[in-house]
Amino acid sequence: MKKTVLLIAPPKSIHTRKHIDMLQAHDYHVVYIALRDEWRPVEDTYFVPLKYDFSFKLSLINAFFNIRSIIKKVRPSIIHAHYLTPYGYFILPAKCTTIISLWGSDIRIKYSQSSGLFRRFLNRV
Repeated sequence: MKKTVLLIAPPKSIHTRKHIDMLQAHDYHVVYIALRDEWRPVEDTYFVPLKYDFSFKLSLINAFFNIRSIIKKVRPSIIHAHYLTPYGYFILPAKCTTIISLWGSDIRIKYSQSSGLFRRFLNRV
């Protein structure tokens, strides 16, 4: 039986596509969650819109609960979240193996501009 990887990563990204291709090449079943833009790179794709234009924080809270219900439904072996803000926050209470990958603007921009509390969180990751 294939292990299932739940991938949360930016939609329409060549890097996301490369992650999916690599996981499938290693015989993983990939389930993908797209935020903001609807993009379906695999059959098992969930789209979680950030729908409250007037409040980004309210959209994130709504997305958190939607993603939690997807995690409970899919029951993945591994959750891989790319891009710590906001994707990595959605998997913190998960009860399976989790991977948060930081690269690109996560390190170059977000980390250098972050507050002390957020830097401590990034350092822990």
